[in-house]
Amino acid sequence: TIQESLDQILGDDSPSFSVEEMDAIIGRTYDTRGIKRSYEEDPILVEPNKNRHRHNKMIEDQRDLLHLKDTYHLTDSAFNAIFQFIRSKRKLCSLKEIERLRKKANGKFPILFTSTSAHVKFEYAVRTAIFVARKYESKLEQFDTLNIRFNMDGTLIGNKHIVAISINCIEGGDQCQTSKNLVPLGLFEVQKENTELLRKTLPVEFINDIKSVKHISIGGKDIDIRVRLGGDLMNAVYVFGLAGFSSNYP
Repeated sequence: TIQESLDQILGDDSPSFSVEEMDAIIGRTYDTRGIKRSYEEDPILVEPNKNRHRHNKMIEDQRDLLHLKDTYHLTDSAFNAIFQFIRSKRKLCSLKEIERLRKKANGKFPILFTSTSAHVKFEYAVRTAIFVARKYESKLEQFDTLNIRFNMDGTLIGNKHIVAISINCIEGGDQCQTSKNLVPLGLFEVQKENTELLRKTLPVEFINDIKSVKHISIGGKDIDIRVRLGGDLMNAVYVFGLAGFSSNYP
């Protein structure tokens, strides 16, 4: 018949492949009928092992970071800031290099040191507070009087009691009273949180320096400076012994 003739022609012209050759061309296959041919899966042992090792290493690193954060009391904000610094592909430097930079930067400021304290000249701190306040109030030179708010707070660092004193310019608004905008004035170490001990710890020249600043020149205009106390008013009045301090901003 015609169909048999066509099959014969196609059979003669078509190449013949063995089962192994067909598997090599189109991959291993199964017959729809009959006995199922054996199938061996190609081994892929290397990649899963690498993935498992990578995952275990990541978990170990995360635990180490958590341990560092808890051991050295890193705040979430500090940890996130360090993470963002590294993420920006900037290079971390050693603590020795940071201390060298800090020493160089501190050399530009009029810092006065004693065995138990460090403070800056009051006039310098006031000018810095006014500079910060100008960011929020650009017309400070139009004021005849500027109010400098005194802030005093104590903290425990290790086994040392530290009293930190900072200032801000009230005319700058509420933003100047936030922690990031406070201007450090001095750090003083005391044996314990005791007002009498703090009074004896504050250097005489520090108190006299505060008393001496009555005016500040801004843009050729002399502006009166008024110091106001914040925080624990009664303790501050006793410690500083300055009856001229105003109590309107406790």
